[in-house]
Amino acid sequence: MKDLRRQEAKDRREAAPAPPPGVDRDLDGIVAGPQPLTEWQQEGLAAFEATEEEEEEEATEVTG
Repeated sequence: MKDLRRQEAKDRREAAPAPPPGVDRDLDGIVAGPQPLTEWQQEGLAAFEATEEEEEEEATEVTG
């Protein structure tokens, strides 16, 4: 059973096309640079900005 799986894996690797030169298959498709915010990060940022705006309005009322 184990030998059969090993042989099938070996056959798959041998049949797979070779990657182009200079390409790392582990990194293929990864985009460099800042990544988009996740949903929970967007929600947290929106709540933080709302709190910050409220504090600025209160400060303006006190000084103005």
